[in-house]
Amino acid sequence: MKGRILLFVMLMGMLLACSKEYTGDPNAVVDLSTPYCNDPEAVNYNWDFPGTPDSTVCFFPRDVFEGTYLLTDTIFSVDYDINDIKTFTVSLIPRDVKHLGFTGFCSNDTLDFTADRFFKATADTTITQDSVVLKGQLSCRIVDTINGYIRNLDKTMGKGTTIRINFTIASDTGINYHIGTAIKQ
Repeated sequence: MKGRILLFVMLMGMLLACSKEYTGDPNAVVDLSTPYCNDPEAVNYNWDFPGTPDSTVCFFPRDVFEGTYLLTDTIFSVDYDINDIKTFTVSLIPRDVKHLGFTGFCSNDTLDFTADRFFKATADTTITQDSVVLKGQLSCRIVDTINGYIRNLDKTMGKGTTIRINFTIASDTGINYHIGTAIKQ
């Protein structure tokens, strides 16, 4: 019974704490000439709203990753011991507004990634076995499976220069973690 009374008192306190008065400037003029992106697939959907819809100001998930980068990849064992550090060139190639091909990580393969509005691209799941979808996709060798993500650290379109990779690769020799930073060339 005491719990219900306490809950009732807390709810009433929260309701009474809310103010319904408008505290802004009632004479403020809203600038409706500012262009904003009105495409729901865009990263900047409805940024700068209200204003005038203008698709030329939109940028899409693929745009924050597209380009060629110099990647420094640190490879860890399951015990988080450093196995190797490699530096090589990788490219993220747009396929549509949110799908990317990632080349250069595996010498002869293109890995598939899907980018979202939050500056993150996740490795696609492409493996099925007996009509069951398994997590990850084949990479580098037929016995390697990769899953993980790429994150744009700058969170800007066109001006971003740094991405971070975080991959888990399972193979016949065990599991390795690839964590690296890439700088746009």
